[in-house]
Amino acid sequence: MATKALTKKIITDLEKYITQTTSLKIACGCAGVPSSTFYVWQKAAKEIEEEGKDESDLTKDELLLLEFLERIDLAKAKSCKPAIDAVMKAIKEGDANQAARLLSRRMPEEFGDWNRKEVTIRQEVTEESSTGIALIPSMGADNDLDQLIQQQQSDALLLAKTKTNELS
Repeated sequence: MATKALTKKIITDLEKYITQTTSLKIACGCAGVPSSTFYVWQKAAKEIEEEGKDESDLTKDELLLLEFLERIDLAKAKSCKPAIDAVMKAIKEGDANQAARLLSRRMPEEFGDWNRKEVTIRQEVTEESSTGIALIPSMGADNDLDQLIQQQQSDALLLAKTKTNELS
């Protein structure tokens, strides 16, 4: 299918439907635009934006693509408003889990979550290596990542040896 021409009406329709749903595919369908065309426009608009040209050097079509990108981004943000309201209401009602999640996202250095990281543990004696999961906290300014990883690798190796001995 040929790429449809972008118009102000299509931008308005997409903006409207994006604010009403969480699915870009559904929003595109409601606006009568194939989702593949939407992504072609989005890619082209981002390329124009990255070029950083002065507005006076842009064609009418390029300006329309930039307007498309801006209005779509705003529509995506607006579509999140009901969810944000629900989270904030839950926090006001004392939901500690929601409060903790908000803090960990807004202030990761102070309230960051532990992240699962895959690490390779290499034994120098046998030159064997194995892969496992380690919990690595979000780093504050006073933490030394290398030291932390070495300690966790040492702990993981000790645990692996203990479990291997138990199974033998």
